[in-house]
Amino acid sequence: MKNYWKELNERLTKEELNKRPSLFRIVYLLVPVLIYYIVADVTEVILWFLINFLYRGATDETIVRVSAYSYTIKGLIYSVGIVVSIIFLKRMVLNEIEYQDEAKEAKKLNFVKILAIVVLSALTSYALNVAFNYTGFTGSSSSFQSVHDAQFSLDLVSSFVLYGLLSPVMEEIIFRGILYNRMKRVFPIAVSIIVSSFLFGVYHANLVQGVYGTIMGLIIVMVYERMNSFISAVIFHSVANITVLVLNYTIWK
Repeated sequence: MKNYWKELNERLTKEELNKRPSLFRIVYLLVPVLIYYIVADVTEVILWFLINFLYRGATDETIVRVSAYSYTIKGLIYSVGIVVSIIFLKRMVLNEIEYQDEAKEAKKLNFVKILAIVVLSALTSYALNVAFNYTGFTGSSSSFQSVHDAQFSLDLVSSFVLYGLLSPVMEEIIFRGILYNRMKRVFPIAVSIIVSSFLFGVYHANLVQGVYGTIMGLIIVMVYERMNSFISAVIFHSVANITVLVLNYTIWK
């Protein structure tokens, strides 16, 4: 079992994976996602238990004050779950991302390239949001409206930290850093791009964000391939999320 777990953490080559049974390859691809969900969820459950334990004897006045910050508390707990997940996935992340960035001649992200990524990301996110709102697509999913209301109930600073920094880093680690890089060694690159982007859309668990996430996933993975730098994918994702935050706290409010 110990050797099996070690292999799941290692960057196995395409030749090594071809020698393994299909079940191992499936587990090799999906285990990072499962670890993320399990670790994050367990962390959140433990934190909620501790909060309930600490406030079990609180006065009604204290409970009312705390309740006023319920969405911010939820955001903080979710953030801690993300950080703990990153710690658990550290070895996989380093094995995959460092190799990818070094395997080809990584392009240095100078000011001009970073600016290009920022502008492309902001324009793409803005265009998709305008198109979705103009066509009424955003109103076609009640589950999206529930998620949207919960996300934007956070205060602005918490939203920027969670959705502009922590979530992009975690999601890029899972879907581009580990899953996509591993899929390229199991499937043709075109299949890996499409399937990993589709799974990124499915991860958002509602139709509107699913379509948006799939489109953005396709673009992000192309930027990643073009730049040969993981940070380029994180920058693109982060700017896209920040653009959505700005739109929702200004134009769409």
